[in-house]
Amino acid sequence: MSLLTMIGSTWLNYLWVQSLNILPLALFIVPFSLMFNRKLPQITFGLWIILILRLLLPAEYGINPMIVSPNLIPTYEPEMVAFLQEVNLKYELDIRSDRSETLWELAIPILTILTVVGTLFKLGYLIYKRRRFSQVSLTPILEGPVHEKLDFWKQRFHIRRRVKLFSGNHPHAPHTSGSLNPRIILHEKSLETGHHLDSIFVHELGHIQRWDDLFILLSQSVMSLFFFHPLMWIAQYYLSESREMSVDQMVVSRKYLSREDYGSTLIDAAVMPSSQHLATTFSTSKNRIKKRILALKGTHLMQARTATLILVLSLPLLGISWIAPNNSIPQAHGISSQFIAPLENIRVTSGFGERMHPLKKKVLNHGGVDLAGKTGTPVMATADGVVVSSKFEKGWGNTIRLVHDEAYSSVYAQLNRILVKPNQTVKQGDIIGHVGSTGNSTGPHLHFELRHKNQRVNPTDYIDF
Repeated sequence: MSLLTMIGSTWLNYLWVQSLNILPLALFIVPFSLMFNRKLPQITFGLWIILILRLLLPAEYGINPMIVSPNLIPTYEPEMVAFLQEVNLKYELDIRSDRSETLWELAIPILTILTVVGTLFKLGYLIYKRRRFSQVSLTPILEGPVHEKLDFWKQRFHIRRRVKLFSGNHPHAPHTSGSLNPRIILHEKSLETGHHLDSIFVHELGHIQRWDDLFILLSQSVMSLFFFHPLMWIAQYYLSESREMSVDQMVVSRKYLSREDYGSTLIDAAVMPSSQHLATTFSTSKNRIKKRILALKGTHLMQARTATLILVLSLPLLGISWIAPNNSIPQAHGISSQFIAPLENIRVTSGFGERMHPLKKKVLNHGGVDLAGKTGTPVMATADGVVVSSKFEKGWGNTIRLVHDEAYSSVYAQLNRILVKPNQTVKQGDIIGHVGSTGNSTGPHLHFELRHKNQRVNPTDYIDF
């Protein structure tokens, strides 16, 4: 279970960080979609694809959110909180109990299993939906007037890929699938009546020209990983709607068909029971068809140059979540702006992060660094500060906790002797205690932690050991 906890923690960290990284984009894209989806469906579609692609970037690109870790579960000592309020510091130290650590260790595998099961279910459903199109008996159309009509429209769309044509009583026909080798499936009723074939072909070939099936596969795969995120369901809705509206506008703006002829097909799909076979091509939702009809009726079709200009002007607003890797370390401020090593002669025996616990013999998170030292070695304050606590703590041994300013604090554990008292002010470099082995330990050492706004941080990012 300890290995699952370690893997699960890494996996949940990735999902959590990526989920937060798309929020700046969403703050721009969601209002834009609400206001301009009918008039600018191409831009809306492109913005949501950018959001999906953002999730494929490494997690360190973007904001620096809190990490999913046992270190984030706070428990508070009342006397410490009271003292901090007394000195008017807006900071609460994170002091974990063994119980909270154990509960979190149990929660991580459960959450990991739930996310993996959800992802596999979503991917399985996606594969099932794509495979069921090949399980219905279809008749290839290799020649004849219908195939000639397809060839005519292929030339108008300048599509060089081979497009296969099939017919059958398929429940989701008319339908297009495939990117490199696309195929169009026509419903038998479309062939019997011959009505709306031009509208069907220009619509489906519009999707093929735009490589929409590839975008559908990409977006659905990414959404399977982040199925728990509400933005993914919103993205799925707007991607589907803007994709159809974009094809509608492309057909009319390029004058493949008149707005009246193409719109009449949409109207038939919405109101005529005998035209149910059109529903898949022109959306299974009558409400969505209505939106598309209104968009075609009231849209002043935008020139490509204007649409490009709007997208270019939008890029600075999107750049907030596409910044360079966030390797910056927040700097301390207030009482002291620089930290020093708590021991003179430094040798790190156990670093920050996941490690095999020397006593419990399982992988646990190590919230600080262990520094080797002989019993009695002087321990120095890493920066100016105030002593919040100096006492024996279970597991930690003799422990000193300092607050340096409203953001930073430090912890010194396993001490042999404590030389300071609560509420005492110390200067950087003052001797505050001696190295020892008074808690859960295999030998004399200093367990040293540095914290920033209630979160353990890696001391080696701040101090040159």
